[in-house]
Amino acid sequence: MTLALHPASAENPAGAVQLGFAVDDVAKLHEARGDNDLVFSSPPRPQQGSTLARIRDSEGAEISLSS
Repeated sequence: MTLALHPASAENPAGAVQLGFAVDDVAKLHEARGDNDLVFSSPPRPQQGSTLARIRDSEGAEISLSS
């Protein structure tokens, strides 16, 4: 398990919390989103040497996914 702390920004204000999970293939998960009832708030995109995406949970909170 890794705990990552990042500086506050306009997108991520101080005091905000966002869970993030590493998955084998974010793009493949995005392709199968209908089969898994996943709602992506941000589709997969290359960023900082990995592929990142965001989904929303059943209560609307964002969760980061990376591969």
